[in-house]
Amino acid sequence: MPPEQPIIEYIFEKEGKEVRDTKFLSADDGYKYVSSHVLNEDKIKPKITDYSVSSPEGEDMTSYTFEGNKLLVVIYDVNKASVNNIAAIRTLTKELEGKVDCFVLTSSGAEAMENFRHEHQLAIPYYYADATVLKTILRSNPGIALWKNGTVLGNWHHNNTPMASEVLDLLK
Repeated sequence: MPPEQPIIEYIFEKEGKEVRDTKFLSADDGYKYVSSHVLNEDKIKPKITDYSVSSPEGEDMTSYTFEGNKLLVVIYDVNKASVNNIAAIRTLTKELEGKVDCFVLTSSGAEAMENFRHEHQLAIPYYYADATVLKTILRSNPGIALWKNGTVLGNWHHNNTPMASEVLDLLK
């Protein structure tokens, strides 16, 4: 669903009176432009305004996450993450290798994340983002999100980890 478009109200003056309209009225018809403002500002603002992603080395990876096909495994806290379906997530990322960029987004520290990756053989890169932002993207811990050029194509709770074929079909 495309985002809502801004609705602009224009304010004009004609014959000494204020005239408001959502269409830009012509000076040829005697309207003098005064000002304008957006009527639906609350509906067009992005829901997440502080999204920022960095690598373990501190490199800004934010724009990278919006380029191309990305499978995000959101684990906002590895110490609270469910591991019940980690094997399905591991299988999914292995089957998508070379087809979709897969990575973990976490707010956990490097040592905790490295231990989690090794313990669960999750051989994909990880990047850092704010826990509150990650919970806004997905409440599930872990959860899976599929993005294509920054557009969300799918979100899954770890209990509903998709098959690689389902992910690839969504990217067609």
